[in-house]
Parts: sequence; C-alpha cells; structure tokens
Amino acid sequence: MPKRRFFTRHPLELEVEIQQGRSWKTLRTIDVSRRGVFLRSTEGAAVGRILQMRIVLPETGRVELMGQIRRVVEHGEDSPLGPGIGVAFFACSDDVAAAWDRFIIAHGREAGPTFI
Repeated sequence: MPKRRFFTRHPLELEVEIQQGRSWKTLRTIDVSRRGVFLRSTEGAAVGRILQMRIVLPETGRVELMGQIRRVVEHGEDSPLGPGIGVAFFACSDDVAAAWDRFIIAHGREAGPTFI
C-alpha cells in the first residue's frame, strides 16, 4: 500500500545548512513540501535524529528550523530520489512557519524544477 502524503512535494534545489557539533555542513534539497524537505546525503543518519537547520529563502533571507529525520534512503536502495534523508519540520516560530509557507505556496504556482 503506497504511503499517503499530507503535503505536495515540489522538486526544488536549495542549500540547507545542518549543524554538526560546533560546525555547519551544507546539503541540498531534492524536493520540498510545506512541512519538510528531502536532503541529498550519502552519509549515514538515524531516523529520529533532531537537526538544527538554516535555509536561505529568496525573499525572506535566512530562516532557522528544527527538523526530525523521518526517512533514510541508503545508497543503492531503489528510490527515485537517490540517497538522502527525509526531514519533517517541528517547533518553528510562527514567523518562520509563515515565511516557509509563503515560499512553498509561491513555488507551487511555478511549473517544473527550480534551482536557487
């Protein structure tokens, strides 16, 4: 039985910084939705891990988000997305949630993949 999604995914490549200890690592999204992202990554990750993230939105600037890894696709698995991690946002401020929603809604009106 296929999984049902609550929010539409949009193919979009954005840079996302993930905090790792005292430093930040840059990953790229493969797709985005109103409540999460799928990040391209070949490094091992654990489902349930909490991530501190920074994303630069074109009209808003940098926003900081918390996310939880909900899915891990390992290298070699049969997935159209390739290796990476699915991250669900949580505990966002009202301002950040509103800015992300505006960005996703505006992007949803565009056709085809976009690279920012």
